[in-house]
Amino acid sequence: MQSHEFTEVVQQCVPEWATGCAAGDFTLTRFTEATTNSVWRCCGPRGITAMVRVYGKKSEVMIDRTTELTVTRFLGECDIVPRIFGKFTNGVVSGYAPGAALSAVDLATHCERIAKHMARMHKLDISAYLGKPRSHIWKLMKRWLAEVPATLNTAVQAMPALHNLNMYQIPLEVEFITETLNRPDLYPVVLCHNDVQPLNIIFDANSGQITFVDMEYSFYNHFEFDIANHFCEYGGLTRSGAHPSEEMQRKFISHYLTEMTGVPPTEKEVEVTRKDVLKFELVSDLLWGIWGLAEAKLGADEVTHFGYVDYTVKRFIEYDTRKRAAFPDQRSAPLYRMHEA
Repeated sequence: MQSHEFTEVVQQCVPEWATGCAAGDFTLTRFTEATTNSVWRCCGPRGITAMVRVYGKKSEVMIDRTTELTVTRFLGECDIVPRIFGKFTNGVVSGYAPGAALSAVDLATHCERIAKHMARMHKLDISAYLGKPRSHIWKLMKRWLAEVPATLNTAVQAMPALHNLNMYQIPLEVEFITETLNRPDLYPVVLCHNDVQPLNIIFDANSGQITFVDMEYSFYNHFEFDIANHFCEYGGLTRSGAHPSEEMQRKFISHYLTEMTGVPPTEKEVEVTRKDVLKFELVSDLLWGIWGLAEAKLGADEVTHFGYVDYTVKRFIEYDTRKRAAFPDQRSAPLYRMHEA
């Protein structure tokens, strides 16, 4: 989008900017860290700042934009996320969350704030808009996997990182993990963010408040997934190998359960939840590994921009490692064959 197009869009979406504003009244700043969309901060007259998100190429294949808008509008009314001003053809304009996005090294520092904010979101009842709670994560994995043919396009195939990837094992692992963990009777289903990674957590040092942003993948899911996925994000987008210590895991879960129930949990309750959460780290690794392959297939020209394939390889290696630890008696081929040249 050109600058004049941004001006037209924000003036159409933000009521206070509808009249009496000129193109020169707006200042645009692009956030370069975004991996799927183009995200811009727009500072305008009357003390208002907005966020403009321009949807990425073919992103509608991976993301249900209708559900995203429904969830975001609902959460905006609940003050969990900034409210939406309006939608345009290939994007959305929303309020701006003051503060700065966290980095992976900040997550431990803000453990209590993140845990409590996550719990406040999980307690919300959105059934009037989304219907009865049923986890969508299992169907989502299969839908994304359908975007990844057994043989990827030539540009991606040429990448050395893919040579040891066991493509035919991926659907088998999806079936295994679905059969093992798709148990709403054991793992309660709530409204989850599903992508509580550092760039989607805004901390305002002035107010001391945490805000979640970017609800693209938000929907019903097992609450353990949201926590597990967050723990996996201690490694950041570069997959540094960092992971919260057992002490930090217990601290996060204790804050979370206290906010959920209003009563501090027992050590046993924390430990039971922690062990369940660790199982769902497998789901996180598998889901986002498949996501990386699908994104690479949908836009091979963008592979070198973010490194989708390298990201996938790291997530699948993490999956293999966690699976061996969590299910030592389960024999299967690895997703990534480390021993081959």
